[in-house]
Amino acid sequence: MSPRNVFALRLRKSAIGVVAVLLLCSGCSKKVPVGDGAAQLGIASWYGHPFDGRLTSNGEVYDMEKLDRAHRTFPFGTVVA
Repeated sequence: MSPRNVFALRLRKSAIGVVAVLLLCSGCSKKVPVGDGAAQLGIASWYGHPFDGRLTSNGEVYDMEKLDRAHRTFPFGTVVA
């Protein structure tokens, strides 16, 4: 193979690799609309004494006196006002 063909093949492989990495990284993030003014209605549940002091799914200790909430699609650390 000529040096020009080798360069073209390497360039093509590199481009495919970059596109693959970008596609994989873009699938890791979720965009949640913020501040659009739309209200959401849902069903809330309350966990009291049986769960007080136990570990939550993110490793924190549950305190029934604090304000805690969970959401199926919001990632950990999301601030909900």
